[in-house]
Amino acid sequence: MSADTNQKPPFDLKAVQTSMAFTSPPPALLPTLRAIWDEAVDQLKRTEEKHAPRLQKIWGETSLAGDEFSVLKRAALAKGKESLSVEANQVLEYAYFRTLTLVQRIHDAFYDLHPLTTPLHNEKPDEALMKRLLAADNLKEKAFLDQVVSPFFALQLEAAFLRTHLEVPKGVPLLPAARQDRSSKGGQGANRGMEAVQEVIIQCLESASEGKMHRSLTALGNEYSVEIEATLETHKDELRQRQGKGETVSQYARDLTVEGIIKKLPRWAKENPQLRARLAKLCKLKA
Repeated sequence: MSADTNQKPPFDLKAVQTSMAFTSPPPALLPTLRAIWDEAVDQLKRTEEKHAPRLQKIWGETSLAGDEFSVLKRAALAKGKESLSVEANQVLEYAYFRTLTLVQRIHDAFYDLHPLTTPLHNEKPDEALMKRLLAADNLKEKAFLDQVVSPFFALQLEAAFLRTHLEVPKGVPLLPAARQDRSSKGGQGANRGMEAVQEVIIQCLESASEGKMHRSLTALGNEYSVEIEATLETHKDELRQRQGKGETVSQYARDLTVEGIIKKLPRWAKENPQLRARLAKLCKLKA
């Protein structure tokens, strides 16, 4: 009996996933950017609604009351006010203004590449930027992917941070030493530096995976290596900024790499029960 020459080859899921992963650009990139932007705007609004007095102390004489919400207006005001002073231990305020900084970075990066596309007098700046930024032709430009798209990963993380901590009941600390990374001498400082890295990485993975389960910690880390790298660099930047202001910070994160973090995930899960419980919602863990 001759073989059926018309038989279809078996479906190769890995080949399809690999093809999608290395498609340039990824097929769902523009909708993803829009979703990240909208989420960031929503969380900025919620932060202002729930914590207006705390934010106003930092804004000082600048009043945003009664204005139609414009994230670009706020980002430009924050950029122009050199006197704005937010300490890293003001966790929610720090995340709020960090989000505005990223919004401004995206705005500046896009219009640096496309200076002739600035909004017309009858256009709202926020809507105009999104309309131009989400044009399909932008995906053909490597500079757009490198300079405009990259900050969106950090923006996604800040929005996720705001969403998480806006749900914390009043009077409960927003975050333990992990986010603040308050260093001290000896082992305590090193431990807090490690806790800080663990916290930002687990927040990154929780945000990126969106509830998807993975077969192992290694698979989880490898799938979101780009997001981990962006998160790690953002964390290092924050530490450098604080050190530049004369603050003593842990050096734990200084020499960490994405590959090193992925290798550390199993040990972190073994040594930190709270972290293990959160990772168990993202992938299958060995007993």
